[in-house]
Amino acid sequence: MEPYGTSQMKFDQDEEEQYEDKVGKKRKRKIVFENPLKDQPNNEQASELFSKELFTILKSQIHIYKTFILDDQPIRQDLFDALINFSSAHLVKTEPKEIEEPSEKRQKLDDSCEIQFLESRSYSNYERVPISLQLLKLNRNEELNNFHITEFQNLIYKKYAVHGLFMPDYYTLENAPFDPETIHDSIFIQVLHAENHWIVLANLHPTYEDSDGFNNWFIYDSLNNPKNYLNRIKTVLKSFSGGSRFFDIIHVNVTKQKGNKDCGLFALGYALSLAMNLDPGKLIFDQKKIRDEFNTIIKSTDLFLFSHSYVENYSAKFTKLCIDLE
Repeated sequence: MEPYGTSQMKFDQDEEEQYEDKVGKKRKRKIVFENPLKDQPNNEQASELFSKELFTILKSQIHIYKTFILDDQPIRQDLFDALINFSSAHLVKTEPKEIEEPSEKRQKLDDSCEIQFLESRSYSNYERVPISLQLLKLNRNEELNNFHITEFQNLIYKKYAVHGLFMPDYYTLENAPFDPETIHDSIFIQVLHAENHWIVLANLHPTYEDSDGFNNWFIYDSLNNPKNYLNRIKTVLKSFSGGSRFFDIIHVNVTKQKGNKDCGLFALGYALSLAMNLDPGKLIFDQKKIRDEFNTIIKSTDLFLFSHSYVENYSAKFTKLCIDLE
């Protein structure tokens, strides 16, 4: 691509041929001009904003525009060559930045040739875009939204590099399901929106005895009402089911929140504690502090677990559930 659009100019004529209606014969008109780059004073400068070289280039472009283009006159090749050569020699060239493209999501068909799985998932910058602090400041009685959840998950991902932690809206889009053979290869944590409530889905519980790696799914719900909210995230669960109609999941009993405004804060606390390999079930978050602590974390980007105490004589309680995804 030519930087000055020279391909759009007509400059291949030394002489212009025109017909004169009255005479009925050709008249030749010679185009005479001086190269504005030839005698440019070295000390001339438009302002502190421009170098003298840049000023020379700008004046030359204006000269060409006013003298030739506005009058619909052809422009000589050597004039453009002089301008382009001078520009190439004196303009600072910005090195192109290499942008890491998301790795290709290869797909394959299962044995029935009906279900396509994502074999891998790339974690690219556009899915973890930082959000303006003005949108993230949490007021006293404000419920958390997608922005709050996403930015806090960004901080967890940056520090612990666990899989998942997408913007919750990602799961409302049409995406191929995850490959059940690879989704269990590493820790996966996700805060999900169940209509009017935030919960956490993960393939990890720090003390659950599992000899098969990360093959079990757990739900952490600050209202301890999993059957209700699991029915509201069936679309999400289908992404992890491998095409099965039924989805087995384990509810982990946690300390119940007070009121109905802080479920998002609890969910973020659960997600962070799992990334730290701590059992969310034994934590008692201090609801008087966690809202202010959220604002502190977002402003400073210094991630820490919300103020908490521990359940005395704690013993994890698990409830196995089977969800019909139809």
